Amino acid sequence: METFLDEDFNTIKQKEITEKTDFIISTTFNKNNLSLIGKLEKNEKELGGLCEKFVWGTSITGFKSYKIQKEDFEKLKKNEKENYEKVLQTADIKSYGISWQGEYIQKSIYSNSVINLFEQKEKIIIARLTKSIQATIDYEKHYLGKSSLIINPKVNSKYLLGLLNSKLLNYYFKTKFDNTHMSGGYLRFDIPYLSKLPIKTNPTKEQENDIIKLVEQLLQLNKELLTQTLPEKIEQLKNRIVYAEDKINQLVYKLYNLTTDEINMIEEQ
Repeated sequence: METFLDEDFNTIKQKEITEKTDFIISTTFNKNNLSLIGKLEKNEKELGGLCEKFVWGTSITGFKSYKIQKEDFEKLKKNEKENYEKVLQTADIKSYGISWQGEYIQKSIYSNSVINLFEQKEKIIIARLTKSIQATIDYEKHYLGKSSLIINPKVNSKYLLGLLNSKLLNYYFKTKFDNTHMSGGYLRFDIPYLSKLPIKTNPTKEQENDIIKLVEQLLQLNKELLTQTLPEKIEQLKNRIVYAEDKINQLVYKLYNLTTDEINMIEEQ
């Protein structure tokens, strides 16, 4: 008969789950991270309530047949080009950047309401199938496939972007929503789960500005990285990106009043 040792199991009181996690039961819960999850959710607003629009990019039946590559787009006549727009897929969306793969989509397949969503001057877009939350701000009116996008958040877009890409909110998502985990370390960042992310809406002006400035740096650094070809310059840019991301993580830990032990738990994941 096989013997099971007590240390192989996590014991959690039923009350702790029903009070702190909206009745979601995750195999990753233990006493320590459940306490942190509850702390993050306390007195914070959910992301879904801070967005005027929070929807998937649109994909219709036969979506691929309406796409063309950049080289084919360049061969079109001027009036034909007017019916195409740049389109992004999950793989094109990075943290603080867009790596467009050169695809265009026929504009005519979309309704006017969807076109209006895509053609906002500014929107936060989030990759749907990745290993961590990867979000950026799109200023170029890209069209999207089935990636999620947030239109006109009710808080500062750059401040919100810093939180979304932080280690803290990634830890929260991966820990609480383990049913989104897929093979190869990938996760499904679906709207019902993303909308539950706890967002700090009452930072001090200094805290908000510090995060915004670093996000602005990261947006610019990632833009430069896309066009840089010199190996030494690429390495410099990557180092600056890592440094700025780490600074944001530290600011977010402080913003949510995390203890040293809580920070270590996240960093060691």
